[in-house]
This record gives sequence, C-alpha cells and structure tokens, in this order.
Amino acid sequence: GDKLGVVATESAQSLYCKRELLLEEKASLQNQIHIEARRIMFQDSGGTSNQVSDAHTDSKGDSLEAFMLGLKDRKDSEKVNALREKEAEVELLLIRTERLLKIADPNGWLKPKQSGSEAAKLAMLQAAKALESDRQRRSAAAAAAAAERLAK
Repeated sequence: GDKLGVVATESAQSLYCKRELLLEEKASLQNQIHIEARRIMFQDSGGTSNQVSDAHTDSKGDSLEAFMLGLKDRKDSEKVNALREKEAEVELLLIRTERLLKIADPNGWLKPKQSGSEAAKLAMLQAAKALESDRQRRSAAAAAAAAERLAK
C-alpha cells in the first residue's frame, strides 16, 4: 500500500526563500560543472593523447598507464554527469516551487523585499529544512522502490 509521509505546510515567504536557495544551488552546480569541464578539456589538451599513443607502442607498463588514464577519464565524465543530474533535480524542484508560488502568491504581494529581517532569516531556515526533508523523503522513496523491485 501507499505510505503517507508527513507533509510540511509552506507559506509563500518560505517558498520564496526556498526558491532563492534553489537558485543559489543551481548556480553553484553550474559553476562546478563548468570548472570540471574546463579541467577535463585542459587535461585532454595537456598531452594525454601523446601518453596514450606512446602506451600502445611501448611495453605492458605503459599499456597499464593508458588503461588507468582511461579509467580516470571515465571517472571524470561520470562526475560531470552526476553534477548534471543533480542540476536537473534542482531545476525540477525550482519549477515545482515556482508553480506553488504562482498559487500561493499570484500577484507577488508577499515577496520579501529584503532578506535582512529576522522573519526572512527564519523563513530561509525553514525553507532549507523543508528542502532537506523533501530530498530525504525522495531518496527514501527511491530506495524503497529499488528494494521492492529487488524483492520481486
């Protein structure tokens, strides 16, 4: 059967704060992806192809080095892919939050003017907690679904 989880009630102000947190996280992830992609491009242009071609013409030790370089390249691309998947997840949460904001505050009257007030700081903390609990709930649901598939 379906398991009902605890549903947190969010105010328009907490949704605005949640949106800000998601935008910051998205920007951070985009920056990390950019840095990783540049690092990989720099490594590729930094002589990796020469090492690989030398490895095919030399002894077994060099072929092991080429194999290890291939593993490192695959690990790097997996890291970039993981960052992109996380960015896509954040984007989905951002879209969901935007939809909820259109329902909760269609005219934007409740949008916080500045984040310096105590109420705004409290709402930001609540939004961060709600975001984290939402992530935990999603990962628990995914783990339960995976366990259920394995049990079948």
